[in-house]
Amino acid sequence: MEAFQSLCELRESRIQAARDVFYIHCLTDVEWRVKMEQDNFLELFTVPRNFRALLASSLVLVLQQQCGINVIIYVGYPVQNNTIPYRRC
Repeated sequence: MEAFQSLCELRESRIQAARDVFYIHCLTDVEWRVKMEQDNFLELFTVPRNFRALLASSLVLVLQQQCGINVIIYVGYPVQNNTIPYRRC
């Protein structure tokens, strides 16, 4: 009911708002059915576009670790601790 009232404020007539509520209901129903029929994890390997994206992102991840970009994070912490004076109470 709240959706209908909000759409009534946006549309010129109540019939247009009712049509939009009906479309929203139908589309969400179809989307729910499609979502229940598919297995997202298997689509990662069976859909070529997804598989290529998986390979590319995995390759970037491995190369990033191998080339030492993250070394700055690991080395930065001890360097920071050595440069900041430590006060004893």
